Amino acid sequence: MKGLLLRLWYGIRIGVLPGAACILILSLISPDTAAFVIPFAGLGIAVSLCPVIGADASSGFERYRLTLPVKRRTIADAYYLTILVLTVILVLFALLLLVWHHAVLIPPYIFYLIALCLLMPAVFLPLTIRFGRVAGMIGAMIVLTLNMLSMPMMIILAIMTIPSEGGEIVSASYSWYELLPGAAAAVLFILSWLFSRRVIEKKRND
Repeated sequence: MKGLLLRLWYGIRIGVLPGAACILILSLISPDTAAFVIPFAGLGIAVSLCPVIGADASSGFERYRLTLPVKRRTIADAYYLTILVLTVILVLFALLLLVWHHAVLIPPYIFYLIALCLLMPAVFLPLTIRFGRVAGMIGAMIVLTLNMLSMPMMIILAIMTIPSEGGEIVSASYSWYELLPGAAAAVLFILSWLFSRRVIEKKRND
């Protein structure tokens, strides 16, 4: 597991570290910018595994990995654990920035952020493991389109996190159904993980 996680980290760090640095710099320059740029980091996490898996398929490492002395489900676990760890880090990073800038912490913003991080991998990974990279990329593009269409809602939520100049809250009211995207994405992510473990186990005899 450790070796698989390290390989994935080496593959995605080129995109993750510069992105995190840009968000931090923008947040330091303008406090009001933080809530607006963090969702784009969520999209970055969502697509972070796509080039890594593509490179593994092109180099032949994807087939070689199935011959390694590790349980097949551990390979799927490494993918999902990587996304989960990056999502937790981003959520904590977002909370720290918002607290630092005395923003209004509203649950819908965090739940939408979680949905941006988890929804695409929940579709991309099982499709890639079961049907191949092309099917996975088609699924990823469909989800990416849906995520981009949801960005106006993220902008509205970002505006809601900014206190007014007088220190009064612009708006902190929300309905429970606004928490559904993040909760649904989390459930789908868990189901996707269980499905991927089962599928990759069957590849033993392929």
